[in-house]
Amino acid sequence: MLSSLLHNFELISLKSENPPLFLWGISVIYLTIGTLVVSVLYKFAEHKNKASPVNKEIKTPLDTFLMALIIASYFPLWLRSLGQISLSPLLQYIYWGTGCFLCVFGVIWHVWSKINIGIFWSDQIEIKKGHKLINFGAYALARHPMYGSMLLWSIGANMLMFSWSGMLIALLIFFPVLYWRGKQEEKALSAEIAEYALYRKNTPMLFPCLSGKIAMLIRIAVLVLFISCLYYGLNWGNIVLLEIIHMILGYSLQPPKVAFSYRSKAGMMLIIFLLGLVWEPFSYLQYLIALMFVYGLRWNCPCMLVYEKYHRCPCFSLLGRCFIKK
Repeated sequence: MLSSLLHNFELISLKSENPPLFLWGISVIYLTIGTLVVSVLYKFAEHKNKASPVNKEIKTPLDTFLMALIIASYFPLWLRSLGQISLSPLLQYIYWGTGCFLCVFGVIWHVWSKINIGIFWSDQIEIKKGHKLINFGAYALARHPMYGSMLLWSIGANMLMFSWSGMLIALLIFFPVLYWRGKQEEKALSAEIAEYALYRKNTPMLFPCLSGKIAMLIRIAVLVLFISCLYYGLNWGNIVLLEIIHMILGYSLQPPKVAFSYRSKAGMMLIIFLLGLVWEPFSYLQYLIALMFVYGLRWNCPCMLVYEKYHRCPCFSLLGRCFIKK
């Protein structure tokens, strides 16, 4: 049976961009999914055996089962090699290595957060008797580390499979689901736990703050990835991945002006990419963005200067004023 399964995977892998990386990637995915399943089953058992009286419960369709269905929706895309990113050999290994790191890191962070939350974990939104604020361990780094870790795992898994179609599902479906669920939990917790408001103010929502040398190394690595994509040619697969990475950094980096610059440049990259599809010379403006990234590593780039003056993007305000005048 095992040999038959491996033979089927070998046949499937021949459709992929890089068959050996596909086999290693699917192995990492199954290993990490197995770890996630074990952790979830353990928490269900713990929740049943050590259940505390529930003061308040909010039923939502966004439970563990729905999240599992979203993850399961990736597999038909992966196993049929639908929506694969076409990459040079060098970028394939860069993507695969980054995806492997995100998958493993995401699972470790997820299990760590499940250990930290203890008996207060629940499949639904529940406020239990004696509910306490969990602000240590993984929860000292983010308010919803389980959701942030699942999003990182999702991005990493799709990178392992070179799947831009799976990344779109992560961006357009999985992220909104996790974000909405997190906001619903925060409403319930704020109403019951007095100190939650201060915790929410001082702790990021999904991803830990990145600063200092670690942040600089990540920024340099992402810049190298961006320049590599420019060199080998931007396509839909590249741009989806770059948008996701830059938006994550845009809500994780410190100080705030650096985070703002990554959110702004993510928007610029997408607009220029779309304009380049209409008229190719527009695509050369991407090199200007790359220069802004390089300049911003040491000094304030134009986006950072805008943030220091307005603390937001003034473009939307200007558009609003134009429409109001009309």
